[in-house]
Amino acid sequence: MQTDILLIAETIENELTPLSNELIAFARKLLPNKSGRLLMVIPGQAVQQVAEQAAEIFGIPVLGLEHDGLRYPNPPLLAAGLQPVMEEVSPSFTCLLHSTRGCQLATSLSVKNRASCITAIESISQEKEQTVFKRSLFNGKFVMTLAPQTAQAILTILPGAFSRIGNEEPPPGSGEAEVRKIDARSAGFSPKGLAEMEESDNALEEADVIVSAGRGIGKQENLDLIKNAVSIFSNAAMAGSRTVIDQGWLPYQRQVGETGKTVSPRLYIACGISGAHQHVVGMKNSQWIVAINTDPQAVIFSISDYGIVEDLKTFLPILVEKKKKMFDA
Repeated sequence: MQTDILLIAETIENELTPLSNELIAFARKLLPNKSGRLLMVIPGQAVQQVAEQAAEIFGIPVLGLEHDGLRYPNPPLLAAGLQPVMEEVSPSFTCLLHSTRGCQLATSLSVKNRASCITAIESISQEKEQTVFKRSLFNGKFVMTLAPQTAQAILTILPGAFSRIGNEEPPPGSGEAEVRKIDARSAGFSPKGLAEMEESDNALEEADVIVSAGRGIGKQENLDLIKNAVSIFSNAAMAGSRTVIDQGWLPYQRQVGETGKTVSPRLYIACGISGAHQHVVGMKNSQWIVAINTDPQAVIFSISDYGIVEDLKTFLPILVEKKKKMFDA
């Protein structure tokens, strides 16, 4: 059974992760004239029910791969279990989410199948009868166009780059579900469980205003400027980009972006944030976006309602002073 597109969904404790839906949206854009054969693979420990539900909702064939070691994410084990499937269906494109798990799995499948591997895809286009893929480089300042050079290609899809499915008609397919037990072993580790981090509050989700710090704040001491800006608004919270979180300047629960939280406040003030897609995906649905950056070519300005080309160490104190004078008046 040959398949044009093989979609590898992600599960945790036998439940599909929400972003797995975006694989369907990507496949719809990838298929010319919405014609072609799709197969979704859902790995897990016991996935009969979720596979049947996915087949019904998406309207495409679904293959569940079951193994006790797949209750929690286990890319090496899944790669071993997927190899016979890929040899059987011979897909032109194998698509995964661009996550830590997806990238690890993509590299393994690429090597095993001698296939091209293109990661962090943000858009698709047709050029001279060839499908090409685009991704950002250097925090969005450049866009690279790539085309696979092998019969098979492994692709990772940047979360948020493709709209999740809505009320569109399902793509052509049987909508049938099959579940197989796999006999595979992974070397190196065996996941034993997951622990969800406790968060002290839901400040970001509940805030009307979020003031967010990026690499451009320069040093940790400048977070005081962000705090002062937060203080002039009611129901406001401070957030940060991944760079700021990785430096340990703010706790992880304050991170906005692909690997952090998705927020949609009434006002989002991006301070020293370049506009990399990984961050934008977490805040692009804000009602109003104000960006402060010294680089007039910063990508963040392309999605902002207002852009301020200025050093935040100069602008934020002026903003705070003006706002306080309004309160005193």
